[in-house]
Amino acid sequence: MNIYLMIKNTFRNKRFIFFTILTLVFWYIALVMMSKTSGFYKTKYAYIWFTISCLIGIAGNSLVSFAKSINSMKNFYELQIATSKYTILKWLYDEIIVQLVLNTIICLVILIVTFLIGHVEFSLKFVLLIIILNILGCYLSLFGFTLGQFFNARAIDASSFLTMLVISFLIVPFYTWVKSDWVSILTNVQRVFPGYYVNQLTQHLFLGGELLNPAICFIFSIILTSIPEIIALLWKFKIKS
Repeated sequence: MNIYLMIKNTFRNKRFIFFTILTLVFWYIALVMMSKTSGFYKTKYAYIWFTISCLIGIAGNSLVSFAKSINSMKNFYELQIATSKYTILKWLYDEIIVQLVLNTIICLVILIVTFLIGHVEFSLKFVLLIIILNILGCYLSLFGFTLGQFFNARAIDASSFLTMLVISFLIVPFYTWVKSDWVSILTNVQRVFPGYYVNQLTQHLFLGGELLNPAICFIFSIILTSIPEIIALLWKFKIKS
């Protein structure tokens, strides 16, 4: 399917517009307004909330919504792969490009709201952060693509809350405000996955700090944790062929 048509069809989906974009915007506005009303608002919070809002939107779009989309089109594309020169890699590439565009739009919408109500000025740091978030979005899209191959729409819907809960536990930096043995264990698990390093990169980028080490860990964790997904896809399509 043409990439432009895939993006166009997504924007015809009212669920994407309302739940993936508008709900995030309202959530971000509510956070900023409540913090300003309570008198504890600081500009640094706008950066953190912007990142968290983008992560929620990207995770929801790249995992749950994307997985359902892949599952609904699976039979068509498997027939294409079996009867033409179209390959699994081309299918994955086309879908990742679409997700890249959608995730960028999610980030830009929230960024505009941040500029309007967060008293934040434009900086090239935001461009770098959006690139980092989109790298994570491509990584999560690989997981969404795999989920769509192995599970049907009903199973994806039933497990969507659990999926988002697991992703939030792998991203939210609990160690910044809670100290306990369980939090230490959870933090060590989080270090295996790239979401942990996105929070580090955001804080170092806007509040000061060294970027090289968390950036290296971010890329390494993506490569390491993507291997099982790639093996699962190769196994599935080898069996199909």
